[in-house]
Amino acid sequence: MIKFKDNVASFCSLKVTFKDYEELRVQFTDDSRYFEELVSKWGHLTDLRVFPVVPTEAQIERLLLVNSTADGNRELNGSTYADFVAIGDTGELETLAEFEETYKEEVLDFYREVKRLELKQIRAEGTVAPINNIQVGREEDRETIKGSIENWDLLVLTEGKKAWIMADNSVQLLTKAELQAVEPLYAVRKDQCFNAYGIAVEELKQASSIEDIMNVTLQIGE
Repeated sequence: MIKFKDNVASFCSLKVTFKDYEELRVQFTDDSRYFEELVSKWGHLTDLRVFPVVPTEAQIERLLLVNSTADGNRELNGSTYADFVAIGDTGELETLAEFEETYKEEVLDFYREVKRLELKQIRAEGTVAPINNIQVGREEDRETIKGSIENWDLLVLTEGKKAWIMADNSVQLLTKAELQAVEPLYAVRKDQCFNAYGIAVEELKQASSIEDIMNVTLQIGE
């Protein structure tokens, strides 16, 4: 199920099955042509099938463990590592047996970091999202709002309102009060996003399973 290159284990891309005198054989490869030629050449080899390798979450975790072991020549113990990744069998391999108690926390830390980056992106998107359909994402947007408020009496107005290009590219007439409301709303929402992110990061630290980690969300107040 796995292969080694430069002492790093990775999943093969294909699973090949065929029958050898009606006995099922299973092989893993990145190129099925060898087995296609083999089966076509020998009459006792039949029923060739090729499937993509789709590792389970547990198998992905165990592969991470294999690549975390202090083993300078993993390929030498390749069959034992392969059994471990495929079915969780450590066999008689001392390195894995000793590491078995600690690998889960390392795997959880990997998923915590993946989730933290996802939450960080959600925080960033929440911070810069339009407010009342008014763009605030760029500093330039916020400076334009501030400058318009400060120079309101000098602007070209229509019935006391300023024509404004909205986030959806429509044009609306906005009052000074509507623009003035944006700045505090932006400050409050930014604070909410960062506070929610801080709470979520603490929840990640306490999560004790991959499922718990993936269920952590950013609870941003309205």
